[in-house]
Amino acid sequence: MKGVRWWQGVWTPVWRLLFDGCRLDRETVKMVREVGGWELERCWGKKGEEKESLFGHAVGVFVKE
Repeated sequence: MKGVRWWQGVWTPVWRLLFDGCRLDRETVKMVREVGGWELERCWGKKGEEKESLFGHAVGVFVKE
């Protein structure tokens, strides 16, 4: 079976059309962390959801210094 990244790449074009530009293949949390300068940084996934999930969830709080 193909990896999660491969499947996200397959579904992203359709997903973007249906969900107002939302992309499955973007590492949003990583991109936000790279901005830096955070006073508070907390991020978590959906309870019971595997970290490698095709339609994974990430919720977080990032507060600038």
